[in-house]
Amino acid sequence: MVFLEWEEAAKAGLTKTPPKVLPNPNAFTLNNYSRSWYWYFDETIKMAVFEATKLFNVSGQEGAVIGSQAPWAEVFCLANGAKHVTTVEYQKYKITHPQVDFLNARDLPLISKKYYNKFDFVISFSSIEHSGLGRYGDPIDPIGDLREMNKIHCLLKPNGLLFLGFPTGVDTIVYNAHRIYGRIRLAMMFQGFQLLKVFHGKNIVCHILRIPAEDLDVLEFKNVKLSYKTEKKNVECQNKTVLIAISSTPDAFNLRMAFRNEWKKNANSSVIYRFFVGFTANESVRQANFEESKTYNDIVVSSIFDSYITLVFKTYLIFKWQQNFCPSVKYILRSQDSILISVPRLLYWIENKFDNKYEDADGKIIFCRTVEHLDINVKYRIKSNNRKGFEYCEDGAYLISSKVIKLMLAQTSKETLKNTVEDLMFTGLLAEEIGAKKINFPKHFTKSITNCGCDKNNIPLIIASKGIWNDNSTFMSDYASATEKFENMSCSINGNNVEFFKACVARTG
Repeated sequence: MVFLEWEEAAKAGLTKTPPKVLPNPNAFTLNNYSRSWYWYFDETIKMAVFEATKLFNVSGQEGAVIGSQAPWAEVFCLANGAKHVTTVEYQKYKITHPQVDFLNARDLPLISKKYYNKFDFVISFSSIEHSGLGRYGDPIDPIGDLREMNKIHCLLKPNGLLFLGFPTGVDTIVYNAHRIYGRIRLAMMFQGFQLLKVFHGKNIVCHILRIPAEDLDVLEFKNVKLSYKTEKKNVECQNKTVLIAISSTPDAFNLRMAFRNEWKKNANSSVIYRFFVGFTANESVRQANFEESKTYNDIVVSSIFDSYITLVFKTYLIFKWQQNFCPSVKYILRSQDSILISVPRLLYWIENKFDNKYEDADGKIIFCRTVEHLDINVKYRIKSNNRKGFEYCEDGAYLISSKVIKLMLAQTSKETLKNTVEDLMFTGLLAEEIGAKKINFPKHFTKSITNCGCDKNNIPLIIASKGIWNDNSTFMSDYASATEKFENMSCSINGNNVEFFKACVARTG
């Protein structure tokens, strides 16, 4: 009878995700006699570890579990055919199962060489986010979690798998419970690894591939160091003058196609372009990026998370990629996928104006639209009134010499990353440190499409503009049309040109 009654209650189905609010409170509280409050747990996400180790087939392999007060992860591994599992934990206890052994976390550094490249897989669920906070007897360490990731990298064989579960959200320290991982800390955690698959829940469970060290590049500031991977493809840069380096979001497929279509009409043998795309957790978009890269061979995909906050890292990798694979170009036009660019006018103004400035500055020069910032430690504090500001190039597009980039990259390890606004760090602080000259050309690099005038040869001054800022799908036809009109601008004032200018100014406000 007891089991029949339980079976009747279970007909509604087992709980896949616990409800956030107690259903039918009176029944649970004896008609409000018992007190109640909320302290929500969802242990069902642990089943993702079972499914993951099954999907990625740990059968016959040796693995380790980092942080394990109860051996549920070990049981999942053995159930999926793992040959042997080593539990690494600060709390000491005895294990008698023949396929599981115990290693105290304090002893690991003393015998670490024994475990280098030993494991086919490692599991860490609700563990690494506590590291360095002292909760489980571990040493107090502000980068304890990052050290744990580095240790795991050493334990894994090349191309070994890491199954990792931790809380995600806005970067937060909840002392001394745990860390919550946002876009900045998450990117730092994943250095040396490639994300393969994600299960979402209250925690995030990631299935990560260890990347061999020889396939990694290193991004380094005085206070930040992380490894990342970019696709390494042969690039033909000989006899090229300009690299157009376009920062693009993973899902901006239509904007990239609009640029390619215009490129076919205005391609020049002295110019090369590349889109730079970061990592996205959206698996279908990520796969589409790799297919797009194979088809067009014009995308550099990196392992750094793609977000506005991590643009400073993305700018670093763009510059590092240029120095590694395209060092012979004289200039780099740093741009975005929503920026309108006229390649013929760019080359015209390089030959007739910028090259002379380049020689005068001994190559240490940046052409852009400059603004001034009051405090390098605070985002977006733009100069007002007559207060002395910190000059840097406004986001959008700017032309920077390869010589400046080389000097900047040599300087980053000596500078503290004080601000995640990438243009402020690179064209502001670092440019200042190396003595690069910034030339303010607001009529060449504009905020909106306006008639900025022409030279004596009737060539329009405007080279690049952020005047059309479109949703990358809704306004695709407008963007393509605007790109074509922008390219074909002339100095003769006619009705069509005037209407085009008015429409663009009206849209950008």
